[in-house]
Amino acid sequence: MKIIKIHQNDINSRLHIGSGILSRAGRILNEAGIDRALIITGSLVKNKFGHILEKSLAEKKIHHKFHTVPEGEEYKNLRTVQDIYDSLVSFNADRKTCIIAFGGGVVGDTAGFAAATFMRGIPLAIIPTTLLAQVDSSIGGKVGVDLPGGKNLAGAFYNPGIIITDTELLSTLPESEIRAGMAEIIKASIIGSPGLFNELRKNHFKTVFFKKGYILKIIKDTIEIKADVVKKDPFEKGLRAVLNLGHTLGHAIETHFSYTGYRHGEAISIGMVFAADIAHKLKILKEDFRDELIELLRLYELPFSLTGIEASELVKIMMIDKKRKGEGLTFVLPERIGKVRVVKNIEPVLVKKFLEKFILEGADEYV
Repeated sequence: MKIIKIHQNDINSRLHIGSGILSRAGRILNEAGIDRALIITGSLVKNKFGHILEKSLAEKKIHHKFHTVPEGEEYKNLRTVQDIYDSLVSFNADRKTCIIAFGGGVVGDTAGFAAATFMRGIPLAIIPTTLLAQVDSSIGGKVGVDLPGGKNLAGAFYNPGIIITDTELLSTLPESEIRAGMAEIIKASIIGSPGLFNELRKNHFKTVFFKKGYILKIIKDTIEIKADVVKKDPFEKGLRAVLNLGHTLGHAIETHFSYTGYRHGEAISIGMVFAADIAHKLKILKEDFRDELIELLRLYELPFSLTGIEASELVKIMMIDKKRKGEGLTFVLPERIGKVRVVKNIEPVLVKKFLEKFILEGADEYV
């Protein structure tokens, strides 16, 4: 087991990463001073792994209770948060009671928002169970829920004291979940590691996932890329925005399809290709690696084009998105593999023009 210290805002999070370490969760939490915990999880995770966590907590006499939330992005809302509040009240929670978010990104975001706002903040621990959550959403202290107007519009910066990343929890995930998580790993490589990008090009998601010890290395490398960015800009004042590569269009796609048409990683995958497309047209991309990116996305069976949707609809959603500044749109655009920049105030009319061409030519050019 390896411990990575992540300075997030005003808290030093301790991320424990290893294979089969869920059974040590009780000891890890006990050493952090936790003796009462409400575990927020989904029924699938609870049925598969709940007994391991429960035994571990019981061994250290940590009083605990499970609260099961519905599965899916469509349940990442204020109603689910209200249910968590009610469960905390019935559990007689106080300011020392810890919320353990035991699940994927939706569980982590929702449970984290509840922890940030109940009694003005109670301890939070995260045990991410999907690849996407392990490499992305569990790192950085951004918690929140979706509103009818868009994704993550109600949120806060709130950090877990403890993160327990057990790669064994990925062993039962369907391939679609692994692919979605690989999109964020690819994104991290474009932001900060040409070496990781090239390493991923030499492999396949099945190789990455099943080769003993390799997935642990890939996850650790990705976490360290994001943790380095978060440390330098904990409140997303500037540099941290680079982590939104692919997200401006990606979030619009998710919102348009009511979070059911594309998984988060799939939407971000398309968004990264569009970002490379814009960067090339604006002459920001110094080395046109768009073909290499598409080749890599093909290797990991991720989407890279978009058809059957009106560009105007997506631009309208992007104009509502929380990342919009001023009158234009903000995109993270790649300069080359390993370096990106945040470009603000891109005219919506220009984005619409680029997007219309991207949608029109997508199937013919990339498929």
